[in-house]
Amino acid sequence: MANNNSTLVDNDNEYSDWLELYNAGPSTVDLTGWYLTDDSTRLSKWAFPAISLASGGYLIVFASNKNLTSPQLHTNFRLTADGEYLALVRPDTTIIEYEYTPSFPIQAGDVSFGVLGSGLAYFATPSPGAVNAAGTVDIVLTDDDVTENRPNDFYIATIIATDLETTASVTYSLIDDAGGRFKIVDDELRVANTNLLDFDADTSHQITVRAIYDDESFVDKPFTIFIKEYFPMDLEISEFMASNQTTLQDEDGEYSDWLEIHNTGAEAINLENWYLTDSGNNLVQWQFPSRVIPAGGYLVVFASDKNRTGSELHTNFKLSAGGEYLGLVQPNGTVVVSEYAPFPPQASDISYGYFNNVLQFFDVPTPGSANTDGTLPIDPLTISPERGFYETSFDVTISTTTPNVEIRYTLDGSKPTPSNGSVYSGAITINTTTVLRAAAYQTGYQPTR
Repeated sequence: MANNNSTLVDNDNEYSDWLELYNAGPSTVDLTGWYLTDDSTRLSKWAFPAISLASGGYLIVFASNKNLTSPQLHTNFRLTADGEYLALVRPDTTIIEYEYTPSFPIQAGDVSFGVLGSGLAYFATPSPGAVNAAGTVDIVLTDDDVTENRPNDFYIATIIATDLETTASVTYSLIDDAGGRFKIVDDELRVANTNLLDFDADTSHQITVRAIYDDESFVDKPFTIFIKEYFPMDLEISEFMASNQTTLQDEDGEYSDWLEIHNTGAEAINLENWYLTDSGNNLVQWQFPSRVIPAGGYLVVFASDKNRTGSELHTNFKLSAGGEYLGLVQPNGTVVVSEYAPFPPQASDISYGYFNNVLQFFDVPTPGSANTDGTLPIDPLTISPERGFYETSFDVTISTTTPNVEIRYTLDGSKPTPSNGSVYSGAITINTTTVLRAAAYQTGYQPTR
């Protein structure tokens, strides 16, 4: 079961994915050193501990990514409900005992999948640890919602007839298509009209699916399809300045921090009820009024802590030049569309943002228009050990993951610059109270702060 919502609970009281092994042979099998895998290129991904499976016996293994061998068996991977490779492999990794290849099919919630007779089947009533048995034929959908503004032929869900071998002949049709809004293509439920703009968001529509099997018997089942509000993802915080000294004045003549939002899409977007925040723990910190950004357009918002929603927008927070979180959040208050988590320390009158999808510093800020080529940041310095009080002398190392940089340091509390301080070449011995400051430099890069 690759989509376990309420069927089988593990020792942690969690509904982890699970799989079942069955020994159909006449004798006990020692599974020690056998493997389970969801990757055809890594057949030895998870190894069984010392355990045996008796003839006619069943063994449950949770595919939870918890990687445990006691008191329950838990693999170091999870199963994907959209379908993936799955195999049981012998210890020499050259013999695959059983596999679902190239992948098992898409899975629905609380519906298991496995062997039935000489074929495979979905089971509406799973039987972990017991024989697989077909029951009354049922119909399930892998999903039951769709956002408004979806185009014609948009995929919504896969239709599954349970308790039938996958080799059985099954065809699907809609007895009720909600006024022509939906259609079935093979085993998929899709949008049938031009788009869903005429659907009211946060409403629902009733459909009835018919499954005809063995060319004579059929079962009908009603479903409710929920229409969710559509929120575009074509927005990004493309540039901001967290230490505005002389670059851009607000309506009060003050140099407030500011940020810029870019609509990268082909349609205008109204930001009404969207949010800006500088706290990952409070995604609804400041809410937009009605304000439209045209396709390809830009909007400047001052992060001034003035909290205004007039002709000029001002958030109820300021930006920290030392670096912090910054995010743009959909009206639902949960989905973050664009974020810096966190952004690095900032310098005065230098902005930070995206150019060609790469984060850069900009010596020439461009609030309200496209960014031009900037300079890349040097990755933060790592100083070890950290600051503190020590009773004996010790060595300090300084490093960064950015290659080919020059690190300058001072021991007198002065600011290191390309012309001030010593060039770091190895561990620094500290044997007295010392103020150590360091910065990294490289041509074409912004120095560390």
